Amino acid sequence: MRFFGRLEKYVWSELQAPFLLGLAGFTFSIILTKLFDLVGKLFDKKVPISVMLGLLVNELPGIFLLTLPIATVLAVLAGIGRLASQSELTAFRAAGISPLRIFFPVFLFAGLITGSASWVAHDLSPASVPRRKALVAEVQRGRDPAREIEPGTFYMRLPGAVFYARSAAETIQGRIFEGVFLHVESGEINSELIVAARAKIVFD
Repeated sequence: MRFFGRLEKYVWSELQAPFLLGLAGFTFSIILTKLFDLVGKLFDKKVPISVMLGLLVNELPGIFLLTLPIATVLAVLAGIGRLASQSELTAFRAAGISPLRIFFPVFLFAGLITGSASWVAHDLSPASVPRRKALVAEVQRGRDPAREIEPGTFYMRLPGAVFYARSAAETIQGRIFEGVFLHVESGEINSELIVAARAKIVFD
């Protein structure tokens, strides 16, 4: 038996179309949801389109980790289900073809998708984290939270932190806050409360 004969190519082709359609459909749905979320959060901050697209691109590895397995399940259910519904599996068995040969393309297909998902999880996804942090920092710098903070109110737009200041004054060094409380979440359980007489918001 050849490694990949006409039968294997036929079964493989039955998996390709539903997989590609499922991957495109599921990925597009999640991208659309995240795009609306990004637009809602960043539109009022006048964030450049390039930054928004960069944030969206860096979300793709995490999206593919969700859609690759779902599309694979859809491909197997749709492809093998069609062969079964048209009695083609019965015809293959009647012709003396072993189940191992029939389902070999399915195992190979699943193995390739598993390898691809593993590459995304171990290479692409970690590599996107620093780029995403850099883009978020760029958004924060462009937003200038020091100008957004209103004295006497809690400011909750800082990542993992809540800022409060009793008053603010304009100086040569920039905007200086007085009577400051800063609550920082350092983990799922741990948190830290910082109290200061004066403070200035800077980006490092």
